[in-house]
Amino acid sequence: MTFILTCTSGEYIYQVSDRRLTMLGGSNSGVVVDDESNKSTLVGGRMSFCYTGLAEISGKRTDIWLAQTLANGPIQDLGVACERVRAQSTQEFRNLRRKRCPEHFLRHAFVGIGWCRLPEDDGLQPLLCTISNALDENGEWLAQPSDEFLMRINGWGQSSEGFSIAGAGQTLRQDEKHAIWRHIRRCAKKKAGPIAFLRALIDAVFFVADRYSGVGSNLMATCMPRVAAEDYLRTGDSMAVYGLPHSNRNVFVYSSLERLHPIVYGPNVAIEGIAITGFHAGPLDPASEDS
Repeated sequence: MTFILTCTSGEYIYQVSDRRLTMLGGSNSGVVVDDESNKSTLVGGRMSFCYTGLAEISGKRTDIWLAQTLANGPIQDLGVACERVRAQSTQEFRNLRRKRCPEHFLRHAFVGIGWCRLPEDDGLQPLLCTISNALDENGEWLAQPSDEFLMRINGWGQSSEGFSIAGAGQTLRQDEKHAIWRHIRRCAKKKAGPIAFLRALIDAVFFVADRYSGVGSNLMATCMPRVAAEDYLRTGDSMAVYGLPHSNRNVFVYSSLERLHPIVYGPNVAIEGIAITGFHAGPLDPASEDS
């Protein structure tokens, strides 16, 4: 079960997810299938989506299905883009029900963070969008999925101390939730910058991975400053780079407990009409250099 941790603090929003896939049922339930399965998709220059639940939709890896669904229409209006994901998800999962897929396998959620301009606000505000058939208003799993995906906006939960966080996916005990909240609060109390915040969020997901076998310790993290979203809306140009959080550009970070991991992975990217998937970078195979 994937764990997705989102956070908003001042001029930045963050999202961290693990990359583990496990078997859902049968004699191999809980067995790790893959530890490098992408869950993250950037939408234009001001939103990031992750998922938890089924690894495939309509015969495609879920991250690819999500990127293509987002790219298959306008993305400037985030409400329109999110509604497209909600409507398509409802139809796809109704088809799975007709195929008599076990109900408890069908619990699924997409979690998006972004910058939006609400009618009552002049500037951009942090957006948390959850699209799910099985999460309640508190972000907890229901026992059975519903027939329709619902979209909820800004269910951040406890908001104080200059930051807000929300988790989805792996169910946590109340004391574990408090431990994560206290860990992030230290950054807010010290008025720490985005590098410290992102590091704390990554450490929090490592904390969860150490306690639950369904959560992996290879992670994808994104940091999106308000300034980058404003630039995107003004110019239409978007860029996400690999590296440490920056004051005016979107960044992604691949983090692994293997300190000498040779491959760097990146999120998918969806812009109107184009889906970019499967990003990774690393050293060349010596055999390929000789050929």
